[in-house]
Amino acid sequence: MEDRNNFIGIVLLFTGLRIGEASFTSDDVNFETQILDVNKSLQTHDLKVDDFYFDSTKTANSERKILLPKIACEAIKRAIKRNNEFDLYAKENPSPNFRYSPCIFRTEYGSSIRSSSFREVLKRVEEKLLECCEEQFGFKWTKHVTPHSFRHMHITYLQRGDVPVPLKEIMARVGHSRAEITLGYTHQTIVSQEQSLKALDEFAQKCNIDFSTHQFFTSKHSKMASEMIETSKAEKIVLTVQEFREKLHLSNSYQPRHISANILPKIKKELTKVYPNFKLLTIKKHGKILAYEMSW
Repeated sequence: MEDRNNFIGIVLLFTGLRIGEASFTSDDVNFETQILDVNKSLQTHDLKVDDFYFDSTKTANSERKILLPKIACEAIKRAIKRNNEFDLYAKENPSPNFRYSPCIFRTEYGSSIRSSSFREVLKRVEEKLLECCEEQFGFKWTKHVTPHSFRHMHITYLQRGDVPVPLKEIMARVGHSRAEITLGYTHQTIVSQEQSLKALDEFAQKCNIDFSTHQFFTSKHSKMASEMIETSKAEKIVLTVQEFREKLHLSNSYQPRHISANILPKIKKELTKVYPNFKLLTIKKHGKILAYEMSW
């Protein structure tokens, strides 16, 4: 998944939020206390993007405060940083497709991520797993994942993980509204989630999730070039014009002069920020472009 989808996936997994509750804004997060105030839900069903609106949460018990594990805080901070970079890019490069949203988790065009768009992301991931999971990871993929699966995994881990977490604490954390479950502990305080926080921080360490490679690129071609660098064992890559087209998913009709004018400058600008020694050279013979060389 792309970075913006990684971030929301991490937060859903480590908070147990419903997908609609993940539409929170910067005002709802206190990084000093690591508390998220769940106080609204984004309404998107059968609505155009410009008509999305905030409503109350699913039930009265759904309004709650959640202690955030460190990894969730980090994912939120990085999503905010990405939004700031995108907003600056959108301001400098206006487009009728761009949208502004106060939500932290947004699509590549700036609108709020909704259940249907995240389902499409998960569907693409599943298709890849069905193709290569057994070969790459040693087991056959048989699951079907939905946005709600992250909430289910969150609850399941707290119930069965290494750190014992009382059932009442779990239910208060995820905001269940069933009276027979929530009766008797509706006054749970934020302090009562300390066991949950400990369990989730330990789980994050076991997952060994690394944020160091998460970079935001305004150009998809810069991201593709970065992926080539990250997977290369050498410090230089030379690609023919046709190979370059294939790696960046360009049409065969995309001419080298257009690549030089429209694509190379963006790649150079963005990758130089990530790789200080990055260079992208054009290899010519008798004035004709034959290949491209990337070094870093």
